[in-house]
Amino acid sequence: QNNEFDLYQTDFCIGSKFIMEARECSDLCDLYEFYQKFKCNISCLEFNEDDYRKLLSRNYYPKNILDRGKISYMLFDLLDLREDNKEIYGGFFGECINIIKSTLKDREE
Repeated sequence: QNNEFDLYQTDFCIGSKFIMEARECSDLCDLYEFYQKFKCNISCLEFNEDDYRKLLSRNYYPKNILDRGKISYMLFDLLDLREDNKEIYGGFFGECINIIKSTLKDREE
């Protein structure tokens, strides 16, 4: 927003054929908390592989790459804990929501 950006970079090995380890669960919850804190200033975007690599390298002017990014409604829905969209995105989406909720609960205790 306002031509400002930075990267929140965390690597995940996730998907329906992977099991998230404790560290990845914690990182997913950290991402959720970051999103909740800065929600009004965040855009969740998805990129093709080439643009993604260019953006992460920080060797390219980011504005053009960011302009080509597409809104990631799935990521917005995940970080808003939209359980009503489990059927649209599949079971793993619901599992990620449960991981966030469970990790938040553990942190409160």
